[in-house]
Amino acid sequence: DRAREAGIKVLLDDFGVGFSSLSIATQLPIDGFKIDRGFVASLAGNPSAVAAVEAIIQLADRMGLHVVAEGVESTEQLVLLRDLGVGYAQGYLFSPAVPMHMFAECRTSCSSSSRSRSRAQSRSPLLRSTPP
Repeated sequence: DRAREAGIKVLLDDFGVGFSSLSIATQLPIDGFKIDRGFVASLAGNPSAVAAVEAIIQLADRMGLHVVAEGVESTEQLVLLRDLGVGYAQGYLFSPAVPMHMFAECRTSCSSSSRSRSRAQSRSPLLRSTPP
């Protein structure tokens, strides 16, 4: 509860593979799903991957949860995901992984320089105007 009060969101990682099951999704107090990068990588030209992503999005919508696509590496993937209704994305298209100290420095400098911009503009790589 304290984490939520601090604005921390909990998302079920790698949803659709491994231990990220529907059972866990209904039992834990989560805020959303992170679509596994394997689905994202195989979206183009793979109707089964598209169907899986659509199902995850529909499930999240019905449960009132957010969806984040992980492993987005191309504009083509980003466009496909946006067209399917994914609201948020992360991956090398936006930035490689960074060490925690660099993230903290960037967050501090980015937040101080973005005060004059709108919330939607200052929260890249959002695809929607409201954060999860």
